Formats: sequence, structure tokens, C-alpha cells
Amino acid sequence: SNMLSQNLLPEMYTCKYCDVPIRINRMYRHEKHCDKLKLLTEIQSQPYYSHNCNIFDHHSDSFLDDAGSNDCLNFKILKLYGNFVQPLITKSIFDKKEDFATEIDRNRMKHKNQEISILKEMVARGLLPNVVNKSSTPNENEGDCKLTIVELGAGKGRLSHTLGEFLPTANFVCIERSAYKTKSEKLLPNSRRAKVDLQHVDIAKLLETFQLEEGTDLDRQKVVFVGKHVCGSALDFSLMAIKNYSFIHPDRLHGIAIATCCHASCSWTNCAAREFLQAITCDDANDVGSTSCFSLPKEENNNLCITDAEWPQMRKMAGFFTPDMVYLQNLYQRRHAVHEHSVENVGVVDMEDVIDSMLQDEQCPQEAIEETVEDCISGHVRRAALGLMCKRLIDWGRVRFVERYLGLQTELVLHVDATISPENCLLIAYKKT
Repeated sequence: SNMLSQNLLPEMYTCKYCDVPIRINRMYRHEKHCDKLKLLTEIQSQPYYSHNCNIFDHHSDSFLDDAGSNDCLNFKILKLYGNFVQPLITKSIFDKKEDFATEIDRNRMKHKNQEISILKEMVARGLLPNVVNKSSTPNENEGDCKLTIVELGAGKGRLSHTLGEFLPTANFVCIERSAYKTKSEKLLPNSRRAKVDLQHVDIAKLLETFQLEEGTDLDRQKVVFVGKHVCGSALDFSLMAIKNYSFIHPDRLHGIAIATCCHASCSWTNCAAREFLQAITCDDANDVGSTSCFSLPKEENNNLCITDAEWPQMRKMAGFFTPDMVYLQNLYQRRHAVHEHSVENVGVVDMEDVIDSMLQDEQCPQEAIEETVEDCISGHVRRAALGLMCKRLIDWGRVRFVERYLGLQTELVLHVDATISPENCLLIAYKKT
């Protein structure tokens, strides 16, 4: 009888909005009271919501072709990094180990240091007025009153809060799809928050909606886009959203400062770097004239582009660069401190030095490069170095995207020390002088 009663029970379905299992005969009633559906309906009713307005026009992923050997992909990454990426990366001009936040709790100090470093890099390139010294008062003539800072993937809004401490008269707009109980930007006098996915946000309508409500003069507006650790495809959606905004208001875009993160979760379909990674040839690499230019084998001398079939492996390799610097330090110490009496003085491994050792021999063939790398560093650290190069190569494609479509001068800056945060690469763009 129990088996018979179970067979007669209505079939169970999962609500596509809240993932709660519901019987089919109660689904209609559930949808009338589903909190997630109500929230989604509320978001979609906002004037700045535009479904999939920031996706790319790339074709769907197709990885049916032969991906080739891993050695060929590794060699492509070495050559591309040495010719294109390495000359572009600059280190911060400030002391990256300076303790900016002695009065802040230790758990907050790491994030505060990163936020202050982003602020200093923006001030150095003219994106913000020079008000780093708290004792100085912002000058109205410098345009601080008409400055609008849009934080993308804001989370709890801590970056906006830190910038607001130095720019009290600026307007702040935080865009975040998730709900947070703690919103640090609420402490600022001129701040608004939009709960919407970066994939669907129309920034022009968003700023127009918020600033018309506040009576702000839209014609006297300078907009700076910021972000701290904007993860994966969210950064690509952000760049497309900024591109769409610049088409409507090209004179209002003042600059960009976004710290990249989570490259292993990027999508090839919606990747800002895809257009440029697929168009690289050997002639392009040789024209750069980098001192670390390798020679490809004759059978591979046609191009250096990253194909659709190679992207999954490249994205996987980007995840090899683990944020656990202590683990890398222990590996480095075991490898290089055999003849040392103590390993305490070896220090934390510098991945930039590891990459330099991988690019030091300019004319050796591929097999010799592999042997040289295996002799000088451990396999795990080499994997991490390849992962870091994959991350920087994706960032390089994003730099090209900003330069081509936004017309801004763009840099990749290591704004903090890797011991503070391994994700320490800041994509910063500003108007050419």
C-alpha cells in the first residue's frame, strides 16, 4: 500500500527561481509567493535593466577541433607573454609594503592596503584629484563636485567607502547583483546602490535615473569606473557596459581602474580578450622587437593565435596560479635551499623572477626551454608561473579592447605586493595627454 501511495503522489519539480522542490500541483501557488521570483521581477522592472545588453557577439563555443599538444600551447604562452605582456606590465611607483591602515583592525588591513594603493595609482594618473592627504580639503575648482565614481561588482562597497573618505563631495554608485546586509557606502553622503547583474545593466540609464532624482547636472559630469577583484566574466561584461556607455556619452568617460581576478572562470563566448587572442600572428610578435622573442618550429610558424580548442586548457592553466603563497614558498625552499643551513632566509618566491628565468634564453629551441625550466625551478612552481602568464595574457587582451574601443591609454600595474594579494594586477586606463 505504501508503494502504491508513493506512485500516486504528484511528481516533484524544482522551482527554476529558488531551486526548491515543489509538487507539480502546487507549482502555480508557489510561484505566486516565491521571493526570488518577486525579486527578479522587481529588478527587471527597473529602467536601467536591459536583458543581455552587455554580452559579446562572439559565436558559441566549439571545441571539437584538435586542441594540439600541451607543449605547443605552453610554448605559445611563453612567446606571447615575452613579446606582448611583459613589456606592458609596470610595478607600482609607491612602496607596496607600506602600512597605510595602522588604525584598522588586522583582518581589514589587507583590504585597506589594496584600496589605498588603487587610490594612489588613480591619483598619480590624474583620474582623481590629489587629495590623498586627509588634512587637505578638496578644491571645488578641481571638479570634485561633478565627479561620479561607479564601483562595478561592489560587494559590500568598501572600495567606494575608502575613496569617499578622501573625496567626500563625489557621487558614488555601487552595482552589485547579490544582497549584502553590510553596505559600507551607506556611510557616505552621496551614494546609491543598484542591485542588478553587470550582464544586464545599462549604465547610461542607471546614472541618468539616479542623478535626475538627485538634481545633478549631467552635462558637468566626469565618470570613473572602479572595481576591486571583479571576477571572471563579470569584468568582461563591465568592459562591454563601459563601451556601450562611451558610445552614448564619450565626453563623460574619464577613466577606469579595475583589479582583475578569477581568470579561470572566464567564458570564451563573452571574453573581451578573445578578438585579440585569435588574431595574433608570428609577424605581429616579431614586429614588437622584444628581447625575449623565441623562434617557433617551422611547422608551427603560421600563427600564435589561441584557438577555440585551446581555450579550455588555457583557462584551466590560469587556475594553476594558486593564491596560497605559503605553499609556493615551501616548494621553493625545498627546491633551492638544499645547501643552506637554514631555509628561513630564503624568502617568499617571486613569480616574476620565475617567469624571467623561463624567458632568459632567447634563441634556444622548445626542447631546450623545457629542460632549462625543469632544471632551474620545480614543476609545481613552473605550473604556477604558466598560470600567471595565462592570467596576464587574458589581461593583455582586455587592455587591447580598452585601447581600441574606448581610446584610453591603458596600463597593467602591480599595485600591491603579492604577499598582500596574489591578485595584484590593476587595469588602469586614462585619457591620453
